[in-house]
Amino acid sequence: MIFFSKIIQKILLLSIIITTLCGTYYKNTRNILDDITDIVNSVKNNPTKRIRNPVNPEEILSEKWEENPNLYNSFVKWINSLYDDLLLLKDESEIEEKLKAMFDEKIVKSLLDALEERSSIDENRNKLFLQVVF
Repeated sequence: MIFFSKIIQKILLLSIIITTLCGTYYKNTRNILDDITDIVNSVKNNPTKRIRNPVNPEEILSEKWEENPNLYNSFVKWINSLYDDLLLLKDESEIEEKLKAMFDEKIVKSLLDALEERSSIDENRNKLFLQVVF
């Protein structure tokens, strides 16, 4: 992800391309990490330099890639890097360190704090439920 942040400063990447590719390859596995990994793997294994607007097929969303192949090459590098990062996340050992390597440490801390707070709330709900039932 940090890789993407560095590239985006130099290269304009249209979010509509990513959204279109996500819509094309989404399978609804009911697990967000699996969904994202499957989408990225599909994009990686089905390279195309021409992405059409699904609503208006005459519009080429990726026309900048045709004008400047370096933009497309950078996108491919980002997809490969993202796929490798997602595979690392699927192995849950040392997840906090892996996330810190991919994202800003402050973002990871905020996420983990929010998850801990939610877990505490869920734990209290479960205790209350058990007290009511028994």
